[in-house]
Amino acid sequence: MDSLEAFSELLEVLYSAPLQQEQWQRFLTLLSKHTQSEFAVLLCANSRSALSISTRAWMGGSNKASEPGVYGTLGVPATGNIPGARAFGATWADSSGNSWLFGGSGEDASGASNYLNDIWEFAPTANEWAWMGGSSLITCPTGQTSNCGEDPTFGVLGVPAPEDNPGGRVTDGFWTDKSHNFWLFGSNPDFCACTLNDLWEFIPAKGPAAAPTFTPPAGTYNSVQTVNIVDATPGATFSCTTIGTTPTTSSNSCNGPITVSTTETIEAIAVAKGYMQSVVASATYKLVAATPTFSIPSGIYTSAQLVTLQDATPGATIYFTINGATPTDKSTPYTEQIPVNAPEAIKAIATFPGFETSEVGTAKYVIAPVALLPIFTPSAGTYASKQSVKVTDTTKGATIYYTTNGMTPTTKSTKYTKPISVSKTETIKAISIAKGFSNSPVALATYTITP
Repeated sequence: MDSLEAFSELLEVLYSAPLQQEQWQRFLTLLSKHTQSEFAVLLCANSRSALSISTRAWMGGSNKASEPGVYGTLGVPATGNIPGARAFGATWADSSGNSWLFGGSGEDASGASNYLNDIWEFAPTANEWAWMGGSSLITCPTGQTSNCGEDPTFGVLGVPAPEDNPGGRVTDGFWTDKSHNFWLFGSNPDFCACTLNDLWEFIPAKGPAAAPTFTPPAGTYNSVQTVNIVDATPGATFSCTTIGTTPTTSSNSCNGPITVSTTETIEAIAVAKGYMQSVVASATYKLVAATPTFSIPSGIYTSAQLVTLQDATPGATIYFTINGATPTDKSTPYTEQIPVNAPEAIKAIATFPGFETSEVGTAKYVIAPVALLPIFTPSAGTYASKQSVKVTDTTKGATIYYTTNGMTPTTKSTKYTKPISVSKTETIKAISIAKGFSNSPVALATYTITP
């Protein structure tokens, strides 16, 4: 076969698929035997042939010029998303086979032609774009409506941060490394009539970092808390605010324990290399002084009591009243045991700097002497005939209740109003009840009748 015909056959193979090693060696050998003009004819002929048999498919975008971008939601692929028309954008492919686009000169979301700083990811398998970073709208200086761009945000040298951005620019200096990270060098930017030699690295995110979690969890506590923030994303670091503003990577670092000494809400984000910034997580810690407790519980007592007030919040100040009024921080501060000699209610609160005031603790005490024991006449003993037993008590205003069935008497037992007739062996039990007195102990008398 003529070498030109053989070369033509190999060239047709080359257009349709990569040459095998032996075909490639033969191709190079044939190439060395003929002039450039001879092969130029073959190349032109074969290229036209290849174009005539190859296929093309319009996969997306508009067939109109200068179309604006449709950005959608940041980080979310969607069928309707599409970068605006542009030129001079930087492109590369990641390890998953997805394509990426950065910046260039073209249309933003409004259709204005500007220097762009947006970042896009295209997934060929889904045929979907996702806006991954940068600005969707470019704000121009007053009096300028186009050909402007966002200024760079340089951040800290060598430290990746989601808000860092090279700014609007067109550039030819870009490449990818073995990890498929994108590198950008220099540019012709919008923000100055100059060229730059800045070097940038873009690490495609694996998705957002996990949301931070808090230990202990949000809640109401009676003491100062030490809060630790943890995250399931390897190597995550945290930025926090406690003043009601949304945290960014420029906010205070909170990679160590946080002391919560007043009621506050901690808001935190997690950032990790290779991941997008996490969603904002928050935890509200409500610090309230513990309600004071009483060493002696409410109740009726037969003698004076000394009551000690205590509080579970370390260092708390206790204020109390004994006149029924609700205590405040203007009430009597607790410094020593409170004597209770008469019926009264002690009410107390606790306060601590930075904490909310505790709820009111209350204990009610009744100090009442014991009513005297009822007296039986005749007294207990053995008798040969039926007895009429009188029960009396010298306690002023006392009422007597009794039983004859062995049960302990209460105020629901039989009320004593007249002598009790005892015609057979039985035991009478009785108590005395009087206003201002504690119930008497149970008095009893056993009568044995032996006719």
